[in-house]
Amino acid sequence: MAKATTNDELVAIKMMKDDVYAGREIEILSDLSREPHPNIVRLVDDLQSSTSDGQAPEVNYVALSLARGPTLHHILNKGGALGLVIARTISRQLVGAIAHLHDRNIIHREP
Repeated sequence: MAKATTNDELVAIKMMKDDVYAGREIEILSDLSREPHPNIVRLVDDLQSSTSDGQAPEVNYVALSLARGPTLHHILNKGGALGLVIARTISRQLVGAIAHLHDRNIIHREP
């Protein structure tokens, strides 16, 4: 977690190798951030590390909107099964986020 210097917004910092996959992820997040969805993190900023010897940077840093609260994995591990109302709410949010991605020809998958 960090504080953005431009507007004091709390952000999450993600470090990624500087490779084709990181570049594609930054491109997708940048596109998605133009039309934000409430259940998808937003790209706030991105930058590359610099090296003193002029070599190409090896790391990308991205600042993402901060998603506060516990993860669904944490909730399930700690409390077990969800009640019907909560399960419906979370399912609606997940399906909405995936539909938003699919509408933009983006397929989400876990690595």
